[in-house]
Amino acid sequence: MEFGLVRNIFVVDSMVFGFEYQPFQTICFDRNIMAYQVEVPRSAQATELVDAEKLVDYTSYYTISSKSQTSK
Repeated sequence: MEFGLVRNIFVVDSMVFGFEYQPFQTICFDRNIMAYQVEVPRSAQATELVDAEKLVDYTSYYTISSKSQTSK
C-alpha cells in the first residue's frame, strides 16, 4: 500500500486533474490495531505530482500517532 499527504489539488475545467503529494513509506501492517504503519518523511522532502485518473483509491484516512510510529 502507498500513502501520502496531499499538498495541493489541481482542478481544470471543474474536474480534478491531479494531486501534489508527499509520499509516506509503508512499514508494515499491524494486525493488533488493524492498520498500516507508515513513516512520515521530513517536511523538506520533495513532493510529487500524480494524475487523478491513475489513483486506485483516494479515500481519506485518519492518522493515529504513537511515539515514533504513525498508523493509517
